[in-house]
Amino acid sequence: MLGALQFTAIMTLDATPVQMSALTAAGVLPALLFGFVIGAWVDRLRRRPILIGADLIRTALLGSIPVVWYFDSLSMEQVHVVAFLHGLLTIFFDVAYRSYLPALVSSRKLVEANSRLSATASVAEIGGFGLGGWIAQAFSAIVVTAVDSATFLVSGLFLFWIRRPEPSPAPSNSAPNFRREILEGLRAVIGNPALRAIGVSKVSLGLAERHHRLADCAVWHRDSWFRTRHVGDDFRHWWNLFCSGRVERGEPDPSIWAG
Repeated sequence: MLGALQFTAIMTLDATPVQMSALTAAGVLPALLFGFVIGAWVDRLRRRPILIGADLIRTALLGSIPVVWYFDSLSMEQVHVVAFLHGLLTIFFDVAYRSYLPALVSSRKLVEANSRLSATASVAEIGGFGLGGWIAQAFSAIVVTAVDSATFLVSGLFLFWIRRPEPSPAPSNSAPNFRREILEGLRAVIGNPALRAIGVSKVSLGLAERHHRLADCAVWHRDSWFRTRHVGDDFRHWWNLFCSGRVERGEPDPSIWAG
């Protein structure tokens, strides 16, 4: 999602490196601000309605970009708001879909199901980025955003078609106390050596990724803006380099600067 908004901002709104850094921050900020609270909240609710609702609202958020652009009213402020709200809904979805899986498969098949889920997510992410570059080259970045919006609608429809009953959340006799539940969850993770190792790894990788994105954003977008607007290089080539991680690691192919 964030890639589609970033290239929409660059190619359609002539966004500056500072604006692009703010866009990246808007996409990742919800996880830092609301991650713990959302986890405790989702634990009290049925997962399937959360998943469907998150998909449908994200469809509307991303779909608003091409609609507003059509009326020549698209602004960076709207793109920033869409990125923030989309990131917030993605936290709801990511928390709910992992905890929804045990309601669909038996415990003995859970490891296999998780592996398949991770594998398909990786394939979709890599393939989506590559396909987005070709669509942007053939049509425009706005079309990429529209297609991205449609994919969330398709996801919501597939979730709607799941007919396996979901067990009700365990009833609680006490009033909701998110602070207590968050602390209990943290104590459970810290007290278990395996969960503690996984938690430290996830937090370290997450923080490193966030810092890397913010620090790298200005340089990367400056170079991509220059290439797509002044040199006229094939946009698909630039996008595919980005997807492979070479540009993001600061290792662009020297041949793209030749000539």
